[in-house]
Amino acid sequence: MFFNSNNKTSLISAGTKLSGSLTFNDHLEVEGEIHGNIEADTASQSSLRIAMGGHVVGDIHVPNVIVDGRVEGDIHAVGHLELAAGANVTGNLYYHSMEMVKGAVIAGNLVQIEVKDTANVVAINKSNT
Repeated sequence: MFFNSNNKTSLISAGTKLSGSLTFNDHLEVEGEIHGNIEADTASQSSLRIAMGGHVVGDIHVPNVIVDGRVEGDIHAVGHLELAAGANVTGNLYYHSMEMVKGAVIAGNLVQIEVKDTANVVAINKSNT
């Protein structure tokens, strides 16, 4: 959905463990483990995909996120958040738009956010879903 053949993709492959915060542009695919926060410029169209078997321990601040693995931390997606059937998230989800497939597991709050302008100034709605 967010993948574009013109974008560059970085891969953390299965069996790879990364400790420390990670900042990227374009697209990041996680099949291994990351222990640290993941960030991309919220004004970009960057995307993160945590594949089945992938595991992130830390907060995520990326415009577009697809989860089909495990996340232990909050997810902030000012674009789109997709939770696939294998998603297992322990943390709060802050999203502009979201889709969730049957089988996804969430232990946390769902908080819809609004993007107020093109600079992505974000205001969080007080109502939790």
